[in-house]
Amino acid sequence: MKIAYLLLVHKNPEQINVLIEQLLTDFEADIYIHVNKLNDNIKEGLKKDKRIYILENNIEVYWGNESINRALMLLLKTAQESKFDYQYYSFKTGQDLMIRKGIKQYLEQNQGKIFLNPIHIKPSHIYYGHYSIRWPNKAKRLYEKKFNVIRIYRKLLLVLTYIKNNLFPKKTLPDNMELYWGRFWGFIPKDVVIYLLDFYDRNIDFVKSFHKALVPEEMFLHTVIMNSYFAKRIMFDDLCMLVGHKNNHPTVVTTEDIPNLEKSNSFFARKFDILSNKDVIDYYYNKIKNL
Repeated sequence: MKIAYLLLVHKNPEQINVLIEQLLTDFEADIYIHVNKLNDNIKEGLKKDKRIYILENNIEVYWGNESINRALMLLLKTAQESKFDYQYYSFKTGQDLMIRKGIKQYLEQNQGKIFLNPIHIKPSHIYYGHYSIRWPNKAKRLYEKKFNVIRIYRKLLLVLTYIKNNLFPKKTLPDNMELYWGRFWGFIPKDVVIYLLDFYDRNIDFVKSFHKALVPEEMFLHTVIMNSYFAKRIMFDDLCMLVGHKNNHPTVVTTEDIPNLEKSNSFFARKFDILSNKDVIDYYYNKIKNL
């Protein structure tokens, strides 16, 4: 079984190289890397190998807007149009790591299954506003300070929309489609990838409807798949563990999280940070590389 790993990265090439070396322990796997064009300088620090393909047509990526979704689809299209026959495609970020071996064998035992974890978002759910509100560009930015005025504005707008949608429920997706939310990492089989790319090219208006959404990459893939005949193959497990979530960000993994990670059934975890917790990165590098 051949797997294409699709990496979306923007910083810390030393840490990205740890993930790359882990992935290369599968001698059939290939790696496609999209470097945020705003950080093109990190390309030189990335590991070179005949199975690593760094996209030259990369784009500028900003948190919260459609650019992340475009980068993901660019990675998917590049890998699918290559000369190689991949059975699975997997999105990863530069802050993911493999925490357990055996992913290839697991996929072979469950071939054809879709490993994502979509959550149904009803119009009465507060998260529905991430899609239904036509967000101005300034509101689709990452603001670290908790009491930033734009973050307060976003929360207020979501709450007001939530109240309105509960009083007057209304679907805004075309063709009576349902909205789904989820993280984009996971494992997607070949036939589903072909369907996604074809859908993306043929449904321009639908794709554009996500351009004004907030964090559309957390809705697009899941919504398309769950409104298709592929939905019955979803396993509701993306095989990637988060140790927690705080202030709009996944919690950084530390050595204290190792016991819980070891007990999980996940093959990957996030998010790791080499600048603040290098020891846990060294632990999983050594574990997978058998050093």
